[in-house]
Amino acid sequence: MFGDARHALRFGAEKINLHAQGRELKPHAARAVSGSADLSLITETPVDAVREHLPRCGVQIPEGSVARSGALRSIRSVYFRDPDGNLLEASR
Repeated sequence: MFGDARHALRFGAEKINLHAQGRELKPHAARAVSGSADLSLITETPVDAVREHLPRCGVQIPEGSVARSGALRSIRSVYFRDPDGNLLEASR
């Protein structure tokens, strides 16, 4: 558990944030339905460099860089979506 009684699954330094259907927190998958995903991945690349690189690849950034609660400690994150609309978070 973290934040406002949110739940996540932790795998080492990575985590999958769980959302209750109908009570999703922003940002979230473009279509927050059963089977959609919210994945948080740790990068060695500075978050500002990720934030600068993604638009050059045609990827929109709905939020970031922002301070967040990570699987192990406080992190800085940038959010974007995969082609299916799932939310991806690159953090450091």
